[in-house]
Amino acid sequence: MFNLGRIVIGINIKDGDSVKCIKEVNEFKKYFKDEYLIYILKAYESGVLKQFFYGHGKDEISEMLEQAKLNGKPQFEVLNDLAKILGISEIKSESVLKNMRIFDKEILLDNLLENGGEIYLMADTYDFKFQNSKLLKNIFLRGSGLNKTLINIGGELYLDDDVEMIIENFDLKIIDSLKIENGKVIFRNVSIDGGSIDLTSTFAELDNVNVSSTINSYSSNLIVSSSKIFGGESLNLINSQSEIKNSQIYKMNGNGIDAKSSNVIVDNSEIYENLKNGIVIKESSTLTLTSSNIYKNGRKDEWYHQIWVENSYAEISDSRIFESKGGAGIYGVFAKIVIKNSEIYENSGRGISIRESSMLILMSSNIYKNGRKDEWYHQIWVENSYAEISDSKIHESKGGVGIYGNSAKIVIKNSEVYGNTGNGIGMIDSSTLTLTSSNIYENGMKDKSYHQIYVEKSDAEISDSRIFESKGGSGIYGESAKLVIKNSEVYENLGNGINIKESSTLTLISSNIYKNGTEGKSYPQIWVEKSDAEVSDSRIFESKGRSGIYGESGKLVIKNSEVYENLWYGIEIKESSTLTLTSSNIYKNRFTQIYIEKSDAEISDSKIYENRSEGDGIYCISSKIVIKNSEVFENQGVGINIRRDSDAYLYSVVTYKNKIGLKHYPSISKENCDFKDGYQYR
Repeated sequence: MFNLGRIVIGINIKDGDSVKCIKEVNEFKKYFKDEYLIYILKAYESGVLKQFFYGHGKDEISEMLEQAKLNGKPQFEVLNDLAKILGISEIKSESVLKNMRIFDKEILLDNLLENGGEIYLMADTYDFKFQNSKLLKNIFLRGSGLNKTLINIGGELYLDDDVEMIIENFDLKIIDSLKIENGKVIFRNVSIDGGSIDLTSTFAELDNVNVSSTINSYSSNLIVSSSKIFGGESLNLINSQSEIKNSQIYKMNGNGIDAKSSNVIVDNSEIYENLKNGIVIKESSTLTLTSSNIYKNGRKDEWYHQIWVENSYAEISDSRIFESKGGAGIYGVFAKIVIKNSEIYENSGRGISIRESSMLILMSSNIYKNGRKDEWYHQIWVENSYAEISDSKIHESKGGVGIYGNSAKIVIKNSEVYGNTGNGIGMIDSSTLTLTSSNIYENGMKDKSYHQIYVEKSDAEISDSRIFESKGGSGIYGESAKLVIKNSEVYENLGNGINIKESSTLTLISSNIYKNGTEGKSYPQIWVEKSDAEVSDSRIFESKGRSGIYGESGKLVIKNSEVYENLWYGIEIKESSTLTLTSSNIYKNRFTQIYIEKSDAEISDSKIYENRSEGDGIYCISSKIVIKNSEVFENQGVGINIRRDSDAYLYSVVTYKNKIGLKHYPSISKENCDFKDGYQYR
């Protein structure tokens, strides 16, 4: 109580049908009788009795009452000490028990069940062994406090539908099991140890309770607040409703929470260091987790997860899931999982793993440092499932890919994927990726071929995004893939900017590809091998390692684009490739602007000019080339150089200010051309 000074607080005592407020000591003495003892005990427990005497200047009594409570002195002895000081008759034990409706410990239980009501138990040890017992009336059972009143309790107790049982200020020792069916039961300021508590069709509340037991809830409504549950097997929920708030569940020998066909709410709580999974929800359950920490669950090298969702729904917000000992942070199978404003980090397995027709919605969250060094655990694994990721960061995996899809559909918006040890994003086996307004950067390892985005036998559509600064591999790699890239930038990757192989297709629209590659290594900005690429309204410039665009046994269509200032060739095609270049500018590349070998090319309405060294504007060997309505000028070598075994068809072509406009073998056709800088036969 607050320090009230010498204020006298009255003691409320029910006398007949009226309640009297006793404010004088002499009046108090008159009520020091058996039938009013329960009210005096209430005043003692609440501190009112101490203030009553302190207000009257009875310091000896107030100090005695304070010390008695601190020392855990039995209430019966306290009352008789008070009687001695006041000079009134002491209370006889038989009389006390009778008026408290506590006749004897041996017959106490039957009396409680029969009469109900509000009951105080003195500091002592009691044995309650229910034997298919039935409670017909409300009961409020109050002890003298923790470490004072101990009840050894067990057996089976049935409550009528509208009956309520409140147990407060006790230590409970469960003998084997305590089974409670029906009605409402409230444990408040209680310590419960041992055995199990089985709740069936019951409304149960644990308020400020320490439970070292297994709790089984069957078709019940369970509320846990400001409590600790530990050391049992699990908190098992079957076909139940449960709300856990401001509580801790830890060091259980099984799962922290194990729910089947149940609705679970966890708020502002901690679930940690459980031997198996932290939370398991199965069989059409729902989990709502807010402002909570789930951590250090499971065992090393065993596949237990912090949160396991199977054939169920989970919504997680403003929470942290971290440091699993063996499994994933969140694992879902046939599940729908929504995660908002949360962090999932430093789990030994994957950060998030969903499989088998699951759905993941990840918003405004941070997924990082999951997995193990030198082991292939990804931060987010999506298999045969759908994932939508927005406004989130996935970064710094310890041993795997940032986001991995296997036969998956993944949508990523306004997010960042960076600093992962493996690929930033990996899509395989008929997956689809939609990436919008996102940054993918600094993924992979030095001298390792991990890419920012890896697509194999899958489709990817990338728009309004930036892919940059890989640590070892390409910006985007496709194998038997379909890639569409719009309004994006791919730059400063140590490997290729874009690399497609094995019957892939690339559609590049309104994008910039620049400064990719490594000096001294053969990394073109765009590599097309045995694949098709269509580039439109884009710019490919300033390569660091090789040509701007390279085709090998590929089909390239380039429209309304610019290829310039690349370290090697502007465009290079070989090995039965085809090039269709329309309405584009190829200029200021270091060597030959367009190099064609054993391939076919058609160039129209374009300009090829100003290479940076002795290279040619267009160089063609063992190939077929058609050039229409184009200009080739100011190249330091030959404007158009047609070598052996080539066929060339030139229509309305103008060359000027080259070292020489045209060099060719006899097999050439030209119409309406103007070689202002001359031409010569070989």
